[in-house]
Amino acid sequence: MLPTGQSTAAMVLGIVSMVLVLSCYGALIALITSPIALGLGLAARRKVERGELGGHSQAMAGFVMGIIGLVLSLILMAILVFAVSSLYSLEEEDTVDHDPGYSDTYDAGTATHPLTGNPRAQLA
Repeated sequence: MLPTGQSTAAMVLGIVSMVLVLSCYGALIALITSPIALGLGLAARRKVERGELGGHSQAMAGFVMGIIGLVLSLILMAILVFAVSSLYSLEEEDTVDHDPGYSDTYDAGTATHPLTGNPRAQLA
């Protein structure tokens, strides 16, 4: 029996999902297209087994690529969330003043002699 629209749609969406996973923003779209390819592939496989549709290979390809696209996009999104959160936490650590005696500016009124520690000692 010849392939039908549902089998072909599952395969095409599976291919689109695999291509979209290659980019960061595409991984977000692949989170939508992969489950659709997975569902269409599963429904088409069941109909092919009952003899209602043709295109077993295309339905199987859409099903498998839907699973792979979904797993890869979830992994990529988890990596991106981890990377962004770790960068954000590094920025917060840079703004925290860990040493209360540390200052970015030099105040000559509170300067101390480097050897004696006396604030009024003059350097010779």
